[in-house]
Amino acid sequence: MTSSDFGGIAARNCEHEARAVLEERIAIGDFQCRVSVYLGRPAVDAGVSHRYQAPRGS
Repeated sequence: MTSSDFGGIAARNCEHEARAVLEERIAIGDFQCRVSVYLGRPAVDAGVSHRYQAPRGS
């Protein structure tokens, strides 16, 4: 799955937005993949994240 998959699913199921942070990635040489998904507007800096919002009218 990609950050878009995680972020898109999360954004469609929360009120505001979702952010996906790719903590570890095999593609850049990490041992495993690890993603953190933050729901809603972050209270703290989520670091380098990809921001997703649900489509309007959903």
